[in-house]
Amino acid sequence: MEPVSSARSLLILALVLGLGASLAWLWSRSSAGAAYSPDDLELLSHEASPRPPAEGAGPTSEPERPRAAARSAQAPAPRSAALGGPRPGNPREAAQRLEPLAASFLEEGPNIAGMLAWLEDVASWSEVPTQELEANAETKSAQGRFVVKGTTLEGRFRIRGDTCRVSLPSSGYYPAPLVTRDVEIGFRVIEGEVREPWLTVRYHPDANRAAADFLGAVEERRVGWCITFGPKTARGEAFSISTGQGGVWRAGPSQALPRLKPKSGYPTTAFDAWQGLLATWLP
Repeated sequence: MEPVSSARSLLILALVLGLGASLAWLWSRSSAGAAYSPDDLELLSHEASPRPPAEGAGPTSEPERPRAAARSAQAPAPRSAALGGPRPGNPREAAQRLEPLAASFLEEGPNIAGMLAWLEDVASWSEVPTQELEANAETKSAQGRFVVKGTTLEGRFRIRGDTCRVSLPSSGYYPAPLVTRDVEIGFRVIEGEVREPWLTVRYHPDANRAAADFLGAVEERRVGWCITFGPKTARGEAFSISTGQGGVWRAGPSQALPRLKPKSGYPTTAFDAWQGLLATWLP
């Protein structure tokens, strides 16, 4: 039995030495600072959930974030990536996403693709109460209300000839001095097709408060974006607020804040969805 005992002893000794070597290696990694530092963890977090690109920042802007899988070669399917998940699966979930999506338009890199995807989904869940509709065949005009089924979310639309505007009013509380928010899209319908689509998200300050209470004498603050979609690219212009003469609010398109540089790849299927919902009153 001595050879068996010796072999068993050697096996146990080898296991002990192997475990000791592994523990020593781990200790050396920790002692040498090989574990992730807070800066490393922050970098990994940014890589996993990239921010919307700072498109208007000029030559020093960040690299464009990866796009979602394409619906076609020219039209990537929109995803609400900045909200950390897939598109909403029901109207109630969609209603909860409006304000976080709109808030991204206060930033240098608004979540345009996410907002377009949201608007497309909302159109598919909306209906128009025809008893409240005002239409005039002679002037080719119509206006009314739409409601998102199963929620308290609603908005209004207005049609004048071949032009349509759809708006969603405020539905939350905003950081001072902002008190209201508009989300609006518009487009023309020519020969049955959507043309010249645009999207605006804009916040408005409290007119009962002085601008000087919130802004410096030369400070200009972004409060939204107007995005226009051409045949190949989209462009964006910032809305801003500043202090005017006498400390009152000055609001409108910014002359100083950077614009979004032209960018391609945004799908315009959201506008097609609203054309479909309102087709009865459109040319």
